[in-house]
Amino acid sequence: LAMSVNLEKSREAKEKGNVFFKNKQYEKAAECYSQALDICPKEEEKERSVYFKNRAACNLKLQKYKDAISDCLCALTLNPIDIKTIYRYAQALEGMGKESEALIQ
Repeated sequence: LAMSVNLEKSREAKEKGNVFFKNKQYEKAAECYSQALDICPKEEEKERSVYFKNRAACNLKLQKYKDAISDCLCALTLNPIDIKTIYRYAQALEGMGKESEALIQ
C-alpha cells in the first residue's frame, strides 16, 4: 500500500512539474521532478525514467548541460530505447560543444 501511495504522490509531483514547465518556470519544474524521483519506488523504472527525462528537459532549457547529460544517462539506464531521451542527450552534448560525440551516439 505504501508503494502505491508513493507512486501516486510522485505522479502528482510530476504533474506539478509539467505545469511549471509549460509556464517556462524550469527551476521549479526541475524541483518537482526531483521530488518525484525522491518519492517514487525504485522498482518503478519506467516511471522514474520519465522523471529523469523531464528533469533533463529542464536542465537543457537552463543550459545546465552536464546535469542534463547525467539525467539522460540515468533515464537511458532505466529505459534504453526512449527516443526522446536519446535526442535530449544529443542536445546536451551539443550544448557542451561536443557535436562530434553527439553524432557518434
